[in-house]
Amino acid sequence: MNPQRERIVAAFSRVRTLLCDLGYFAEGDKREGVYVRYWGNRRLRELSCYRGGVKDGLSVRVYSPNHSLHYSHFRGGEEETPLSADQGQDYLTTDAEEELYRRYAVYPSKGVFM
Repeated sequence: MNPQRERIVAAFSRVRTLLCDLGYFAEGDKREGVYVRYWGNRRLRELSCYRGGVKDGLSVRVYSPNHSLHYSHFRGGEEETPLSADQGQDYLTTDAEEELYRRYAVYPSKGVFM
């Protein structure tokens, strides 16, 4: 790769990281329903269910692009069950939770990250 291309790729990577940190690659609403954010590598960063403006239901977080998932359940904004990926093997107990995770595990539009 020539030096100019390296600078362009580095600049784009920094912009992509900034946009992800700002929540640009996000779907949903933090008031009602499902809110999802992604890392620059298209992988899930946060998936949380909201009701009435507070977390209520399944929450899955990844604290860095290379770390494992952390699962929780919230009720009325209070965390009930925090589990790391090691503790949370097969934690998604309902078909609805499995489908929710599968649906949002990777950002659907590859072109946005290229």
